[in-house]
Parts: sequence; structure tokens; C-alpha cells
Amino acid sequence: MSTRNIRSGSPESLARFPAPQSPPPLGSRKSNYALVKSKRRIGKQRLIAIFLVIYLSCFVLFTAFKRGGIEAYDFEHAARLKNKRGVAPPIDMQMGLSQIESVMASLPPEGGNLLVFGLGNDSFFWHDVSGGVVSFIEGDFADSKWATEWSDQVLFKYPFLDCSMVVYSTSMENDYERFERGGEALWAKELDLTSQLPLHITTTKWDVIVVDAPRGNKGSNGPGRFQSIYTARILAGLGTTIVIDDYERDIENRFSKLILGKEPVKVEKRSGRRGIGDANWQAYFEM
Repeated sequence: MSTRNIRSGSPESLARFPAPQSPPPLGSRKSNYALVKSKRRIGKQRLIAIFLVIYLSCFVLFTAFKRGGIEAYDFEHAARLKNKRGVAPPIDMQMGLSQIESVMASLPPEGGNLLVFGLGNDSFFWHDVSGGVVSFIEGDFADSKWATEWSDQVLFKYPFLDCSMVVYSTSMENDYERFERGGEALWAKELDLTSQLPLHITTTKWDVIVVDAPRGNKGSNGPGRFQSIYTARILAGLGTTIVIDDYERDIENRFSKLILGKEPVKVEKRSGRRGIGDANWQAYFEM
């Protein structure tokens, strides 16, 4: 073919060298397909996000129900129990709302000092409950991977907590009768934890001491709460309220009355999943 034929735009040249195609208009089939594909991708991402939110919400609710707390959780009641930072009790808190309210009512309105035996999901809530000193005592269980991981997990999540570690040396299964018969001399020798505690724990005037550790349920092979109950008595001053959690259990019930030398002024019952028979009780002793 001659150069003239190519430049002149003859039919032969146009057939051999077609003009470049322009982009499809906005409303064309290709652009519509790309738009639909993009929308589908965004829709899938939204569905995944919604699924994750629902899954996490169900997990939290299931965990709370498993621990017996979900049916006792009243959101309006919880909103009235906010701490100094405006935080309401978490839904998976170990205590019932009426029990939380009773502990808060036992503290002075401003600057009340609170000592808690045991770390938990609720530790961050108690940290700001009164504006006063709030400290925790947790067991150092070198032989229990679960207990070590639990305390490490809580302290990693809330590094601002003031927590003192102690070693419990008793056995729930073997020591109850011995301590029940032994009397004050044996208690002072084997149950006093104050030598393991820092000075600011032993010298602070505590308004409320909550005993919710260590493990004391049957079959757990734990140390029981002999030492924490006795040490709470040592640390308590005139006017201190000692709160014994899980008071429905034998050791907490009988041993606290024996050690503290009196009956509780009040017992708060929190119904569990199967009603009041599956309850968690909390006893309040005024020292």
C-alpha cells in the first residue's frame, strides 16, 4: 500500500489501522459492572463488621449468663451506680447490682478507702469507686497456670491497679477442722498475711474490706479463705465494714463468724441462673 492511501483515509487504510477506542461512557455496561462489583465488596465488609459486633455481644452476654449475672442485670439500675469516672458496673461483674450498691453505700461519700481480696473483671470499676485509696490483694499461685494467667491478664489490661501479691499456705480440704479447734494462737501463727504486705496496706485505715479470694469452692483444691478472712480482721479498724463474698459456702459462713466473733448485720443475696437456691450471698460485718 502507498503512503498516499494511508494518509488519505481511504477504506483500505481505515480497515488496516482502526481508530483507537474511547473509554466507555458512564452509563455503559462495563462501568455499571465495576460499580456493582465495588458496592458488593463494600457490602461484604459491612456484613463482616456487623457479624463481628453481634458475635462479640453474644459472647459477652453468654459469659455473663454462664456466671449467673445476666438475669440480674438491670441497665437502669446499673446506670445509677456509676463510679467517680462515670463508669457503670460491667455486665460480667462478679457481684449483683444490689450487692455493688451495698458496698458503695458502706463507703464514705468522698475519699473512702477500699481493700479487695481478689482481682476480677470488676477491678477497674472499684479502682475509681470512691476517690480514696483502693488496693487489691491477689494470690501468687506458682503451681497454678490458670491462676497466674488470670492475674497477669487483669494486671496487663489494667496496669494502674495497686495490687499486692501474697502466698496462701492453707488447704481448704485439710485445714478447716484444725483451724476451727485451734483458736487464736494457731490463727496468729498460720493465718496472718500482714508480713507479706507492703506498709501502705497495713497502715491505711480501711473503710471497707471485701473478701472475694482466693478460691474456696468445693472441688477446686484451693487454699480456702482462712487467711484472707483472718487478715481482713487484722487490717480492719473501728468502723470498718468487712464484706464476705460467697457467704452461702460453708467455710465463708462458719469461719467468718468464728474469726470475726459476731453475726453479720446484713446478708445480700443475688439469685443465680436457677433462682435463689443457686444464689451468691454476701455478708456484711461491722467491726
